[in-house]
Amino acid sequence: MQGSYIRYEAAGDQFVGRTASGLPVQNAEFAILPPEFICSSAQIASYVKKYFPSIPHHLKDVGNYALASVVYHSDMLISELPPNHPIFSTQLFIDLAELETMKESVRCSVPGINVSDARVTGVPPHVATICHIKALTRKIDRSTDMLSSEIEDCANGVLDGVIKELENRATGAGTVTNAGLVDKLKEAINSIGIQRLVEHVESGATIGMNGSNTENEGDVYMDDISTFLINGAVSIVPEGFKLKRCGVRDVWLLWCCGSQHMGHPPYRFILPSHIPGKTERKRLCDLRCIMKRIEIEYLKNSNDTKMPKKISPQLAMDIFEQCEDVVRLLG
Repeated sequence: MQGSYIRYEAAGDQFVGRTASGLPVQNAEFAILPPEFICSSAQIASYVKKYFPSIPHHLKDVGNYALASVVYHSDMLISELPPNHPIFSTQLFIDLAELETMKESVRCSVPGINVSDARVTGVPPHVATICHIKALTRKIDRSTDMLSSEIEDCANGVLDGVIKELENRATGAGTVTNAGLVDKLKEAINSIGIQRLVEHVESGATIGMNGSNTENEGDVYMDDISTFLINGAVSIVPEGFKLKRCGVRDVWLLWCCGSQHMGHPPYRFILPSHIPGKTERKRLCDLRCIMKRIEIEYLKNSNDTKMPKKISPQLAMDIFEQCEDVVRLLG
C-alpha cells in the first residue's frame, strides 16, 4: 500500500493504523496528531526530567510524547482502571493539582484547526485537501468577523455624525432636541445641588457648603454619615448645628465617633464650611487644635501612620487612656 497508493506522501504514520484507530477517513480529524505539550520547551523539559528522571538523553522526545499521552488520557485511565493499578501510585497521579495544570497544556492538533510544529504523515491526498480547505475556511471566517466589525464601527460613526449635524441645525432653528433637553435637565439638577450629592455619595469625599470636594487630612470614612441639603448645598451636619459643650473625655468621643442619636457625624470630619455660624467655626478650629494633640500623641506611641477611618467607642476610650499625659495637660 505504501508504494502503490500513498507513494507521494511521507507515510511514516501508516494509513492502516489511522483507519484501524477508528479515525474518520472523510474528515480533517483523520490527520490528527498525537497529544503534545503546547507550553515552552523549558517547561516540557522540566516535566520530562521530573517524571522520567533517569531517561536517556536520546529518548527525551519519546518521554515527552509518552507523558503528554498519559496526561491527555488521564480522565479515561482514572475511570477505566482499577483503583489499585500501579499507575496511580506514581508521582503524576499523586499530585492531582499539578496533573490538572498539565492537562491545560496538552492538546491534539489537527491541521487546518491548530498550528503544530509536528509534521503530519500517513494521510491520503484527499485528507490533506480537506485540511487546507478547513484552514482557508477559518481564515475567511476571521476576515469576515473583522470586516463586519469595521463596517459596524464605520456605520455607527456616520450615524453619530448625521445625528449631531441634525441636532446642531435644530438648535440653530430653536427646535427642542433630545440632546438639548438632556443638557437643560442636567443644568437644572446641578443648580439645586443634586449632582453634587450624587458625586458625594459615589466618591465618599466630604462636600463643603461652597460645593467643593475636600478630604479631611487622609482617608475619610463616610459610609454611615448622613447628608443634608441646606440652601442648595450638601452638608454632613443638620441645619442649626452647634458643637456640644462638655468635658475632654466626652468631646473626644464625639470627635472620634459622633452621635447617631443627635445625627452628628464624628467631629473630625466636619469642616468650617459645613457650619454657618462664625462663632461655631471658631470653636471648631480651637477644638481641632486640641484633639490633634491627642491624635499626634497616639500615633507617636503606635505603629499606625494615620488615624483609623472608623473608630469605635471602645477604641476611642483606649486611645484616650493611652494619652493620659496629654489629656492631663489639656484638662
